[in-house]
Amino acid sequence: MLYRFMLILTIIAITVTSSVLANSVNDENLNAYLTLLKNSKEEPKYRQESITEIDLISAVKLIDKFECLNSNSEITRSDYISYAEFYATLGEYANSLQLLKSAHKNTPEDTSLFYKMLEISAASNDSTLFVEQVLNITGRRNLAGMESSIDLVFKELIKRKDDKNLKFILNKTASRLNKLGPVVEYWHAVTDYSAGDYDGSLTHVINIVKEAGKLNYEYKQWIINAIPKMLFLQSDYKSAQSYYQLIAINSDDDFTKKNAIKMIARINLLTGNYGAAATEKIANFAVEQELARGLLKLEENGVSYGIDNLYRN
Repeated sequence: MLYRFMLILTIIAITVTSSVLANSVNDENLNAYLTLLKNSKEEPKYRQESITEIDLISAVKLIDKFECLNSNSEITRSDYISYAEFYATLGEYANSLQLLKSAHKNTPEDTSLFYKMLEISAASNDSTLFVEQVLNITGRRNLAGMESSIDLVFKELIKRKDDKNLKFILNKTASRLNKLGPVVEYWHAVTDYSAGDYDGSLTHVINIVKEAGKLNYEYKQWIINAIPKMLFLQSDYKSAQSYYQLIAINSDDDFTKKNAIKMIARINLLTGNYGAAATEKIANFAVEQELARGLLKLEENGVSYGIDNLYRN
């Protein structure tokens, strides 16, 4: 049994000493996190309608009518957009994009069409078409108001595992984060986390935690779970415990709450609070609790001889 304790403690010591302390956490950040936690309810899921709400036969008839128009026919911006959607329904994405580009020429200040062009190029599964739209967006001097489009760009590039263009969009937006909405910095946090750069990811998350309520449910949940997890991985146990306690008290999600309670017990074990770690009734925590009880006994019976310190180091 003693050998087993020593083996587990050796593993724990390696974990602790190999981590770098994360950024400090203050009351302002904790309050912002608590607000996010309390206001992070799952949003209702709506059935997604087709973009045109017409069947393929009707789309074919409308496209045939459009292609019969002569050069003198007046085509409005609304017409271009409608027929672009009909072409997309038929899977003719290149033609659809051409019509959207024509519509954009009439109103170049309208950035909403960029999102439509991204959606259609993404649906085409043609990397060339999609990257072309990415370059159209990132080439703009002012990216304000383009957050939804940039959000879609990040999702698609990560899904496609396109690391080259992902790095490009990260570099393009890095110097403009303070002028863009929280969704763009959220993606910087996610990519840093995936690369194991927890300091960088935490910096981004803390920057946007006050505005994170504007994000969708999935993104908010990622932030809620990622902050204490990264602090724990960085061995900043005191800060991690503060966040996990907020989750344990305020979360409505039973799984998330139980995980937070387990992490608090684990932190108590790592920081020498053996009594607290040993008494919590937590599922799948038997080995750690056995260790905590053993260390608590050593601490109570042998601390004057330095035995507790021997096993703690």
